[in-house]
Amino acid sequence: MMMIGKGTLALIVAATLGSGALWAQGSGKKLYKWTDEHGNIYYSDKVPPDQIQHGRKELNQQGIVTGRQERAMTEAERTQKREREAEERRRAAEARRKAEEDKRFLDSYATEDDLHRAFQLNLDLLSQQITSSRNDIELRQKSLDRLMGRAGEIEAAGKKVDPGLQSMIDSERRAISQQTNYLANKEKEKVAADADYQAKLKRYREL
Repeated sequence: MMMIGKGTLALIVAATLGSGALWAQGSGKKLYKWTDEHGNIYYSDKVPPDQIQHGRKELNQQGIVTGRQERAMTEAERTQKREREAEERRRAAEARRKAEEDKRFLDSYATEDDLHRAFQLNLDLLSQQITSSRNDIELRQKSLDRLMGRAGEIEAAGKKVDPGLQSMIDSERRAISQQTNYLANKEKEKVAADADYQAKLKRYREL
């Protein structure tokens, strides 16, 4: 193995390759060239174990590069490579999943009208539930107002409100609170369902 300083590289390489000092003419041996971590350049027909991690070139007897061997990766580089390959596999799997999902989506609706009808059924149902809930709240509020009016008249007469009447008032209040929460949830569902429909319609037209 011959180590060559940077300053004298050109002259020594020319002399070495020209004289055949490193290997016999016609022997068929390969000559390897590599640079270590300190910038030293080496020529040899064998790569020592302690130099195997460096990238190297294969030269023929005329000094022409006939092959290359990349340097060994560091542990950090190997980790990065594994992570990069795992991410590429994940993206490929996601792309396949999306393609299959798009195919099922198109197969489910022959026309845009079919898509509209399918989503409109759910939107209509939500609208009906919202209307029904609002009506129930209105009726219960009227009932509560009447009960509260009766309780006010009793108290104005200096009497104590009957436990049964108070129980009815409390019951109506609970029912109104529950219906109010139910109504809010259904209104959110309708907004989300409409947004989903618009997104699906856009995707259908794209596909």
